[in-house]
Amino acid sequence: LKRHVDNKVVKEKIAWYARNQEYLNRVAERATPYIYYIVEEIEKRDMPLELALLPIVESAYHPFAYSRSHASGIWQFIPGTGKLFGLKQNWWYDGRRDIVAATRAALDYLQKLHNQFGDWELALAAYNTGERNIERAITKNNAAKKKTDFFSLVVHKETRGYVPSLLAVAEIIANPEKYGLTLKAIPNQAYFTKVDIDGQLDLSTVASLTGMTMDEIYTLNPGFSRWATDPEGPHYLLLPLDKEKIFLTGLTTIPKDQRVTWNQHVISKGETLGQIAEYYKTSVAMLKETNNLKDNLIHVGQTLMIPGSKNTTRMNSPALDHQQRVAGALTPGEK
Repeated sequence: LKRHVDNKVVKEKIAWYARNQEYLNRVAERATPYIYYIVEEIEKRDMPLELALLPIVESAYHPFAYSRSHASGIWQFIPGTGKLFGLKQNWWYDGRRDIVAATRAALDYLQKLHNQFGDWELALAAYNTGERNIERAITKNNAAKKKTDFFSLVVHKETRGYVPSLLAVAEIIANPEKYGLTLKAIPNQAYFTKVDIDGQLDLSTVASLTGMTMDEIYTLNPGFSRWATDPEGPHYLLLPLDKEKIFLTGLTTIPKDQRVTWNQHVISKGETLGQIAEYYKTSVAMLKETNNLKDNLIHVGQTLMIPGSKNTTRMNSPALDHQQRVAGALTPGEK
């Protein structure tokens, strides 16, 4: 990507980053578990390596970042676009936060946009504001016999700053000394590996087998919204390289039917699915899905199967708690 360092807006963005060494340090720390993998995926597709910096502009590399427009994850997919690019979203799991799935989807989308517009700056602008808005801006400039490069188009205010932000980050990363910065070193090696688990698994079991904290597990697996993986998949986890062997060895000692604890709830007179869902900190949809219920009709004496965490302090959606904390902590300059 050409960095356009003489462009006024790009200059302003470079100046902002140059004044915020601590911010860059925080972003580097957050990016450390993910960026090697993302760079590898970009290289496989022969795409510009600067795209690995796009999550800095999108989310400050917060895996639980959540915007007012309901965009989620480091690549900030809104629900509709996420579904369009194959990112599953339900009570258990949100693929928009899954590092592997969302990276695949983001690169698919960016490749599609590049094929459509034939220019990476226009592709990036369309990733931010939507291809229709860029198409309209190009059509308007063509009609006025004006240039149709990104800097010649009339686009939304946010998009006017979006592409220059990425170009500024790329310039800062390439030439930190020029701007009086010392960048935090990120090891040029894989941090995690993808491990097959072949079915649903309580994440507290992962903690006990690996010695990892729950926060460490959710940092690598932010796609899981609850205390266990999605019963319908994906059936994989991301784990630090040095935890793979001990985890797989330990997992073989746990029978498949004991990897998630199940509660049996016998329905009493006057109870509703909503009340039961609230009691167990779950959802009506999950109760219906787990028990093959076609509607909300239940009867006294009926038994419902309800998955229950071995770690009772983690029943209430830790990943979403993370997301809410991050959403409140992000400053305007971090998005």
